[in-house]
Amino acid sequence: MYEAFYFRLTHLYEAQMNINDTTHSYLLSMLQTLPMEKATQVIEYRFANPSRHWLLPLHSCQAFKVNEIWAIPAISSLIALQTSILLVDDLLDNDGRRETLGLSVGETANLSTVFQAIGIDCICKNFSTNEKQIEVIDQINKMMLETAYGQYLDDQIIDTEATYWRAARAKSCPFFGLAFYLGAIASGASPDTAEAILKLGRLYGEMVQIHDDLSDSFADDCGSDWLQRKSTLPILFARVVNHPEQMRFMTLLENITNLDQVREAQGILLRCGAVSYCLNEIVQRDKIGKQFLADLNLPNSEPLDQVFDHIVTPIWELLKINLEIS
Repeated sequence: MYEAFYFRLTHLYEAQMNINDTTHSYLLSMLQTLPMEKATQVIEYRFANPSRHWLLPLHSCQAFKVNEIWAIPAISSLIALQTSILLVDDLLDNDGRRETLGLSVGETANLSTVFQAIGIDCICKNFSTNEKQIEVIDQINKMMLETAYGQYLDDQIIDTEATYWRAARAKSCPFFGLAFYLGAIASGASPDTAEAILKLGRLYGEMVQIHDDLSDSFADDCGSDWLQRKSTLPILFARVVNHPEQMRFMTLLENITNLDQVREAQGILLRCGAVSYCLNEIVQRDKIGKQFLADLNLPNSEPLDQVFDHIVTPIWELLKINLEIS
């Protein structure tokens, strides 16, 4: 069965000669046993709106210098699991995906369960032993449980750095830890090495969270972070740290209705030290991650080095642009 699985995967890859297309075909093949047109519709929607994080298992796989075909089950698993999470997010936050896809509340909840199961099945076919399968299922279950807890915390009042990181580390970091882990375990990494790669991925997840917070806070529109008064890290800093414009920022935050007010608040974020603080948090994690990666002594650490670089470089560009504006 294991050999037959890889024969099928190799055939798919040789026919497509493209990781994205092969993964797409592989996921659709996993749904063939389910006569659920809505599930296929969701997959097509996801591939029409791909996530930049889907290829993280591939970069992790490349770090072990194995054939990239080994990453396809890991990438497929990650896409399915992320789809499960996003469907739940849509029910919690009314993100609009459900309406776009024409799904009822019941269909959305049901499909979330389907994609969680598909995510487990995609990667478990990668292993010939029950022991490996149990290890991977355990990590997936831990990720889904932590993420659910993080979604709960995200709805609570976040008014301190401690509460912010408790929510962020539960909601975002487990997903990225698993993304790194799936690529490593699919490449034949030992359990200890795969666990270390998972920790590296969780650290990367913290960097992504700060990066996304900065990007959202400086978007050129009245985004949901401003209108819903969400406590992104820079906004939280400007709220709780003493600075000359703190009261003005709080007044703006409570009454933002137009882009001019957003731009004024963004200027305060720059002047009060919120951006510098967030940049420093990213840079410090980047240093820790690079040293951690070097200590792992992987066959080819460059792909994962570049993953970290892709987070740090745009942040400096963001700072440069907004300094010019201010």
